[in-house]
Amino acid sequence: MPPRSQNRAAWLFYAAVCPSNMLTSEPSIWVTTLTQFVDQYTSSEYLFNNGTGAPSHQKQPGYNVSNLSLGIKTTRLNPYIPTLKDVKLSVGIYNLFDARYNPIEYITSGGYFGGNSAGAILADPGAPRQYFMTVSAKF
Repeated sequence: MPPRSQNRAAWLFYAAVCPSNMLTSEPSIWVTTLTQFVDQYTSSEYLFNNGTGAPSHQKQPGYNVSNLSLGIKTTRLNPYIPTLKDVKLSVGIYNLFDARYNPIEYITSGGYFGGNSAGAILADPGAPRQYFMTVSAKF
């Protein structure tokens, strides 16, 4: 049986180096860029039938969702804030390509929605494209 879902991810890290102490010439990393792309594919699967209590012969389609995040991490503020180790700023997009999908579909027995809904396919829609930004500090 093939796996139900597959994840593919790529990360890219880049560090900018500058001398931290001109007298000793010891290099220190003060900015690191972080890029992450995650692609998740979920294959088609049989719908559960609440009327019979078993899987049906109907299938919901497979779907693909991709996420992207970009961030920077710096130690540049450390001399100004005691005990600070680093600060990270990230921005990103969930569902980068705005895929329309239903992660959950099933056949209802009709009890929840009343009389004539038995046998109807109910679905929970997947999340639309979302944007986020985070700031974190490590002490």
